[in-house]
Amino acid sequence: MAPQDKSQQIAQLSMPSYCIKPVGLRHFLVGGGGGAAKTGVKNEIQIFLLTYNSLSSIKSSALPHLRAKLTASIDTQLRCNMNCDVLSIQAEDGSPMFISAVGQDEFCQLYLAKGYELVGEEEDELESPSRLSLNFKPIFKLRTDHANSDPYQKCIRFDRSQSQTLRIATGGTDGHVRVWNVGEIINNPDPRIDYKPVVEFRVVNENKVEVDDLDFSLCGRYIATVSAKESAIWDSQSGKKLSPLNVPSHLAKDFKVRSIRFTDWGRQSAVFAVAFQQRQRTSKQVSYIGLFGFHPEKKGIQGYELNQVCKEAVSCLCINPKSQHLAIGTMEGSVYCFNSRLQPIYTAPQSHKSFVTAVEFLPDYQLETSAKGPPKKLPGPGADAKCTILSLSVDQAIKAHLVPWPRPTPLTQSLAKFAIYSLILYILTYVLLVY
Repeated sequence: MAPQDKSQQIAQLSMPSYCIKPVGLRHFLVGGGGGAAKTGVKNEIQIFLLTYNSLSSIKSSALPHLRAKLTASIDTQLRCNMNCDVLSIQAEDGSPMFISAVGQDEFCQLYLAKGYELVGEEEDELESPSRLSLNFKPIFKLRTDHANSDPYQKCIRFDRSQSQTLRIATGGTDGHVRVWNVGEIINNPDPRIDYKPVVEFRVVNENKVEVDDLDFSLCGRYIATVSAKESAIWDSQSGKKLSPLNVPSHLAKDFKVRSIRFTDWGRQSAVFAVAFQQRQRTSKQVSYIGLFGFHPEKKGIQGYELNQVCKEAVSCLCINPKSQHLAIGTMEGSVYCFNSRLQPIYTAPQSHKSFVTAVEFLPDYQLETSAKGPPKKLPGPGADAKCTILSLSVDQAIKAHLVPWPRPTPLTQSLAKFAIYSLILYILTYVLLVY
């Protein structure tokens, strides 16, 4: 049986928030806002630092209580922050740099943070010394959607293949996927330059078909897309469609693809996870997750696993890049975690009061770059648990879900089981010998 809700509320936000991403070892950013309407709710990107409650008991066997401290914020004026992605890279001197790409209406705003900076303590917090923060600076704004009415960027992902070209892929309401050379933009962020996408393709040759989700494969060769009409795998260099992703036949009538994420679980194929959601909301909701593999030689997709994972509607999906774990959030406010065989290892039913807008894994370990000496692998904030998930909801609460390690069986319990099994074996042996 999967462990039950071990969530901790680590922050309460003052704005509706829609995206959350870890940044480095102990930071994460949140994007949201009230939109262009003058409702008094700011549009902001907020940077948080993860800390532990220093007043918690050292003798306690419970997992340490995480807290999130706001260290910086970026006012985005009239543009709400609806989707984002963050990538860590290394500067020429070996120091870490972080690039954030944030969807703001029909634009993608690029931000860059070079290293860390100290911010002063607050007078009313005796246990909070000066804290490390990240100073993100806007460097360039791209127009990524050109719909005739209500243009809007819906999704964005970085290419994490560590290729020589630093790329992002964007998708939105005009039905086009655009791949951008971000490395070129960072090297020359002149606002007078009209940068064009290096690759562009339309997912379906029909009007009013939007790109609902996308992802780069870990090798960087493929892009997976999700739309209401069709999901597919594409060549990221040419924009050529390689294979459609068909909903399994017994689900095709009532289900659609909600989200898709690539994993590193395959050797000879690009393995990805797919969340299937019912097309219409009913009183008897159910959702499925499937594991599929794209084979380059066969130019086809093979199904590996397909499990019913909850009796709720999936709203978001994420993959732990360092371990074989998968997490989902639901429209009912629940958070679930599964292993690579899609077996549940953690459940938090209705952990939030409203639907979950994003889930993300915290790093278990983070490779910290250093200008002097070799890189060192240091434990991250998720190292105390099997894995740690951050969840964000419309209820404006940020929660950390600590999936505990399996508890070892106590010695006395093991001895008791051994005694019972020995007694049963003795009785069976006696009966067989006598009769």
